[in-house]
Amino acid sequence: MARMRKTQSKPSIGVHELSMIELNGTSGLAAYSKAGRDTCRDIAAELDWAAHEVQAALIRMDKHPLLTGIKTRYHARRVAARLRRARDLQVGAGIEMVKFWYEYRNRFGEAIAPPKARAKRPTWDFER
Repeated sequence: MARMRKTQSKPSIGVHELSMIELNGTSGLAAYSKAGRDTCRDIAAELDWAAHEVQAALIRMDKHPLLTGIKTRYHARRVAARLRRARDLQVGAGIEMVKFWYEYRNRFGEAIAPPKARAKRPTWDFER
């Protein structure tokens, strides 16, 4: 079972379900960007949790006989830093999903909902 964010009531859809969203219109693109953002956030939360767990588990191996003379805290922090970098990249991917939606709306917004035709202003008649 996937871990859930505090603000989310159910886990996000998986990558397979994300690939099943049809991208043939505005509603499909909106659903895709929202689902992609939620999936990226969930993966980022999982990676953050895993980084803490890995670091704690590796630090507990401090007294292992094969690890004598090795700075286990230093190396555990370095190993966990890789997961934290992956988390940061997932957060960035979620941000890019939001930017994808805004870019779509900015570039194709008029095609989605054309602006209303404004009434032509009457010209001033100086002869009256």
